[in-house]
Amino acid sequence: MNDINLGDLSHKLKSPLASIKSIAYILKNFNRNKKTTAYLTAIEDKVNVLNKTIDQLISYLRYQKGEGDFLYQVFDISEIIKQIKRKIKINLINQTIIGDKEKILFALSSSLKIFKKINYGKVLKKSKVLQFDFLGQLEEERKDKEGIDFFLARKIVELHGGKIKIGENKLRVTLPFKTSLPAGRTVRKK
Repeated sequence: MNDINLGDLSHKLKSPLASIKSIAYILKNFNRNKKTTAYLTAIEDKVNVLNKTIDQLISYLRYQKGEGDFLYQVFDISEIIKQIKRKIKINLINQTIIGDKEKILFALSSSLKIFKKINYGKVLKKSKVLQFDFLGQLEEERKDKEGIDFFLARKIVELHGGKIKIGENKLRVTLPFKTSLPAGRTVRKK
């Protein structure tokens, strides 16, 4: 798997999808039949889902190879919590940390997908770490398997020096306030 050029792989997987999406778009705009238009819209939607899955697969393979593109910056974790707070009840906390804000937001949001229903979340300041606890009902099919999105979430948190643990209807994510830059990683600084 290490011999694969991920750029070539992405191109080979996405090129046919771009053609399918273009053809569906053209046919949809020239066809006035509602049923056909609905089918063509469904095709476009499925192509978008496949594109997203391919992006996640490429990210998965990059992390497996030990590659990653992180933008380390100092930011207040409350910026991320405010976005999560729109989806679930969670307490707001101010704490400056160092890390890739967008990737941490992605990791926390993706890790929450293992729940069928989230009752609440809480954030605690511990000794040099932030601890996020989420309680709710886990998806049955997620209890024993890791989806690509959850794997990416776990890997991003680990590359920031944190951990993700799943318990009985509980998810715990810990993140250090300051992270050292991972060795051998592609890092962009702001």
